[in-house]
Amino acid sequence: MTKNFLFIFSFIFFISLSINSYAAFPEEYSENKDITLSDKTFIIDDNKVTVSYTRPAKPLRPFQITFKFEKENIKDMNYTTNMVMNMGDYKYTPVKNQDIYMITPVLPRCGSGRTLWYGQLDITYNSNKKDKLIFFYNVK
Repeated sequence: MTKNFLFIFSFIFFISLSINSYAAFPEEYSENKDITLSDKTFIIDDNKVTVSYTRPAKPLRPFQITFKFEKENIKDMNYTTNMVMNMGDYKYTPVKNQDIYMITPVLPRCGSGRTLWYGQLDITYNSNKKDKLIFFYNVK
């Protein structure tokens, strides 16, 4: 009886843990927005931006993600990243180096074996108009 109770309790606990740690992507995954294999240029409302990152990106090691805008009309930017499973709070402010904005994240390894992350770039233009860009990449 005790073994059955422990099994059922453990099963319910781990299911609850999985459900509570579920963060989901802010939008459905799209291969067109995946920069894992190559840089991508995205057309956003007031601009175009080319996004690239250090390949291959590895967990627990710094790598770079860069953003190159066609127009220099950026007032402010913030970057957040996560997985389907909530891996924590990862927020960065891109730093401008000449005409490229860059961040250097260090991300954990997912215990479930997942490797796909999303990135969300929140942009404020000089006109105070706001926009966002969501893309996907692997860290494995």
